[in-house]
Amino acid sequence: MVFKLFRATVAPFFAALLALATSAPICWAIPPGMVENGWEETIIAGMAKVSNTDYEEGLKLFDDYIKAFPQNGEGYFYYAVALQEKIQKLNDFGELERFNKYASTCKRILEAKIDKNPGDTIARMYLGAMNGYIGLIEGRQRNMLKAFLSLVDAKSLLERSLKERPDIADTSFGLGMIYYFASRKSSEVGGMTEWVINKFITNGRDMRKEGVEMVNQSIEANAISRDYARASIMWIRLYDRNYSKARELAVDIAKRYPKDAGSRWVLGRVALVNKQCAEAQTRFGESVEILKKRGLTPSRYQDVEIARAFASLCENLDHKEWDEAGRQVHKIDEWLNNDPKITLEYQDEKNLLEFWRRELDTARRSLRFIKGS
Repeated sequence: MVFKLFRATVAPFFAALLALATSAPICWAIPPGMVENGWEETIIAGMAKVSNTDYEEGLKLFDDYIKAFPQNGEGYFYYAVALQEKIQKLNDFGELERFNKYASTCKRILEAKIDKNPGDTIARMYLGAMNGYIGLIEGRQRNMLKAFLSLVDAKSLLERSLKERPDIADTSFGLGMIYYFASRKSSEVGGMTEWVINKFITNGRDMRKEGVEMVNQSIEANAISRDYARASIMWIRLYDRNYSKARELAVDIAKRYPKDAGSRWVLGRVALVNKQCAEAQTRFGESVEILKKRGLTPSRYQDVEIARAFASLCENLDHKEWDEAGRQVHKIDEWLNNDPKITLEYQDEKNLLEFWRRELDTARRSLRFIKGS
């Protein structure tokens, strides 16, 4: 039961329970009590659909579960999480109202269950996860303090759930992501947000290593969300500049999920860092095509087009096409100086933009030297 975090803060964070390989045989069992007997395959199939960005097909399966068990909180949970995934991956805030509706219903049912039976660990775990996803949506809207306050509740509920039911490996994934990204951001932010992180989440400790270990443990323990855990580790390795490991994970995820734009983005980023210009162009192009097929207009993912411009600049410099390289520099520079927004790598937006500015400055100085010589 877990989740990714959020924009420029704790991002790949609360995305648990959504990933099963569509190209590999299903070999995991949902731990007892998490869903109604006989409906395990429906939930697993719905998560696989959402993982491959087939959102409406996944939502239909979760809706079938809700209709069969309207008194259960987990059906509303899975439905809300699928909507959250759609909002995050497609930058589609048109689904915000529907997300809030299902998330609120989920919380109301689960809170009532816990009030009636304080020992209901499953309800507590789902409630913790739901609070996490609500925090994710708040963070995506840059309501960072609200996001972290939701995260505090999520951490408390999930930590207790893990103690009561250590057999549910997905909980370790969620807590691991909380520990890693909260620790990472505590060194970058200030004010009330930093105080909340240090006081209520990390206790002033750097828990990044512990967090990564917990995520890896969830993968080794065959968590339902193990493929999403792999995706989260992929992003972590990219942020930590372990490019070879990031690429290895991205290759595997791209194979499992043909409609996943994020893995192609990571492959493009790693290729560009390694000055593999044509490979970067190909991978970024694949991301664009996937997003176009989802009905997104170029204005919704300008950062991907700029990444392609960087790949073109790389090729121009490699082929000594100085004039065309100059045009790419101008294009990129104009975008970077006009309130740029990052879509696919929004979790690390600040660092990515700083990296791109350094790369652009290096290219600009190289061109000045070449043209002046």
